[in-house]
Amino acid sequence: MVSVSATANTGYTFTGFTGALTGTTTPQNLTMNGPKSVTANFAVSNQPPQAVSVTPSSGSGMGPQAFQFLYSDPDGYANLASLYGRFNATASDASACSFRYDRATNNIYLYNDAGTGWAGSGPLGSQLTNSQCTLGAGSTTPSGTNLTLNLTITFKTAFAGAKNTYMQALDAASASSGWQTRGTWTVVPTTWKGINYSPRRHSYFRMLYDWYTWDSIAGKYVYQMVESPADRFPHATT
Repeated sequence: MVSVSATANTGYTFTGFTGALTGTTTPQNLTMNGPKSVTANFAVSNQPPQAVSVTPSSGSGMGPQAFQFLYSDPDGYANLASLYGRFNATASDASACSFRYDRATNNIYLYNDAGTGWAGSGPLGSQLTNSQCTLGAGSTTPSGTNLTLNLTITFKTAFAGAKNTYMQALDAASASSGWQTRGTWTVVPTTWKGINYSPRRHSYFRMLYDWYTWDSIAGKYVYQMVESPADRFPHATT
């Protein structure tokens, strides 16, 4: 009697014996009372997908900003199932600009403010909004093992500050890349506010404004008073 065992190398899975032995139990005993033939069968293991990169990987602004999120799967892009992206200062879907794209249905989902469900969903390119951002135009670019999700995002003023860009990919077998930090983005709001009127001759008026801009290095708003002619009032923003 001999003991027969099968051990898979990295990247492979033992799927069972055929011949004089059967099943996936290993090791097994084989009685050698004559010539015997045993075959150990192996299959390539499912390799997890990857959340590769985001372009641009850094920057600032409110948008609309076009982002390209690159995902990959060793078994081909068609094995990708759900692709995730998130902008937030922390690794949380709460109070975030966080979304999911399902490749098979071509639907995109935007998380609600609590991060517990969906604020909206629809075909890729649908306009979806929560208190942090609005998702706009979208498309995908597949190529071999890669799939690029092209998405235009406009951020909300209330979401101001430095954010990380997180990505995750799941394949058809639910293997996951895990959440990966792939970039940074600073949401920079711009606000005009009129504070004073004073006469300057009978046909011309002067208007002073508070002008606030976000200083990403100092991590705070920077104040400056500026002047604009009355016939060139700026559009108010929030």
